[in-house]
Amino acid sequence: MKARYLLLPPLALLLQCGTPPQQRAEAAASRYVRASVHDPGSYEIVRTTSRPYTRQDSVQEAARAALRQSSQAGPTPPATPKPSAGTDTTHVGWLVDLTYRIKEGYSPATTQKGTFVVYPSGEVVPVAQ
Repeated sequence: MKARYLLLPPLALLLQCGTPPQQRAEAAASRYVRASVHDPGSYEIVRTTSRPYTRQDSVQEAARAALRQSSQAGPTPPATPKPSAGTDTTHVGWLVDLTYRIKEGYSPATTQKGTFVVYPSGEVVPVAQ
């Protein structure tokens, strides 16, 4: 009887390893949002989509972030990095778009959207829109 209980942790680990990386990334983004809302019990996923996140995507996001920062800085924007002419399609994580519904206090439920990069380490980084 005790031998059965000893097999449960390795079995759970084996099942988790069998989960596709895309589903693990979507689950990580969902946990990230759930941890940041005021009432996690009212959190409900409406829609989740994801796609591979590449180095080129990362460079383009850095360029957009620099452009957003320069537009707030004033009339003399700093130089923004430009994506290289080549396409580096090295997979560095997953880009997850998450649409979710939450209810805050007595107010009606609202639908919100978020975009996140989930790296293989499990780190979740929100992407500014």
